[in-house]
Amino acid sequence: MKVKDDLIMFKSDPEMFEKEKDGRKPNTIRWSYDADEIAQMTIFARDFKKDCQKYIQIENSVTGETFVRRLSDISFYGGVYVFSWLVTNGQGVMNSEIASSSLMTESLHLLTRSISSNCILARQARLDHDSTRELQTLLWASRDIHRLLSLWNAGEVADGLAKSCIESACHIAERIRELVTAGRGRKRNQLVDALRRGPCTRKELPYPYQGVMNLASPEAIMKIKPAGTRTNARINRYGRFETVYYLQGDEDRAVAKFIQVNAEPLGKVDFGRGNALQSGLPEDIYQKIKEQMEAR
Repeated sequence: MKVKDDLIMFKSDPEMFEKEKDGRKPNTIRWSYDADEIAQMTIFARDFKKDCQKYIQIENSVTGETFVRRLSDISFYGGVYVFSWLVTNGQGVMNSEIASSSLMTESLHLLTRSISSNCILARQARLDHDSTRELQTLLWASRDIHRLLSLWNAGEVADGLAKSCIESACHIAERIRELVTAGRGRKRNQLVDALRRGPCTRKELPYPYQGVMNLASPEAIMKIKPAGTRTNARINRYGRFETVYYLQGDEDRAVAKFIQVNAEPLGKVDFGRGNALQSGLPEDIYQKIKEQMEAR
């Protein structure tokens, strides 16, 4: 997603692109886990209310073909943004029932993806017993909703019931997100508590390693890890270095821990002249390691 002045740009897969281009689906539903993209869409939608002279560009994600339409509406619904435009053809403006039908179909697709993604995150968040049981109940409900919406797609369920199902799916997706947030919070607190007691290697973390540096925390989680340990032959010749995690401000204990667990490879480094380790670490950390190694 990109925004340039009065133009917002998205990519669509070839099947959706053709429907959006010829007017069978004069809208696109967008959401993101990226905070910057969400902020850009929010600002663009706010500006649209002040000045309706806004445009959307859709690009075929495979061929690169694009088209531009003038936006007629931007709505925020169930945690996603809906960008709509008017399409005219030989029969005039796109039939509202067709537009509504395509919108609900895409809503179903996105909500299913959202629920699936959040379930993966929930498993990684290591939920407690009660939250796990609630998650299972939500999954059963989402499967029932999916079956009903599939029947609606086949013309066997009324539109009113389908719309209620989509609203329920939105609530389910939101609740799963809340469970994920709470689970990640517990995981973060366990990690911070462990690092307050002292720097840790990967094996010493309080749970299986899973995106440690991505866990939001008011206390910055840092690490000592020479850059290029997987690809830099000049560093690899010393041996394998263990990464050490610590809280910002605890550099002295982190350096001591790093020296303790990496005594063998550090013993092969010549600190009396320039070396590969110096270029692979922040200068302040390298100097602390050098001072302690030379004092031995």
